[in-house]
Amino acid sequence: MHTLTHRNLTFLSVTEIRKELFDTSELIAAYRGKDPFFSGPGGQYNAKVVKVAESLNMSMVLWTVFPKDHEEDDPNVIIKECSPGDGRRGYIVPFRQGADL
Repeated sequence: MHTLTHRNLTFLSVTEIRKELFDTSELIAAYRGKDPFFSGPGGQYNAKVVKVAESLNMSMVLWTVFPKDHEEDDPNVIIKECSPGDGRRGYIVPFRQGADL
């Protein structure tokens, strides 16, 4: 799960962080159930963000490969970005809504 407004959570107050995470979580839950994970926009976080998330029973998860699909439209380029070629499995790759691969 991300946030509704995509603001950098590290600059927000505890109240604002809680609202971003809670409101987004509730919206998602209405369609597919509770999501216990979140990633801060741009991967930005600090101890305050983690503490607020934990108070909402959420755990932070970050990505291991960044596909840059917000910069590139060619699916072949995006797939190449997401294929480090080291043979390992289990990468976390964030794709933007609407990415057509």
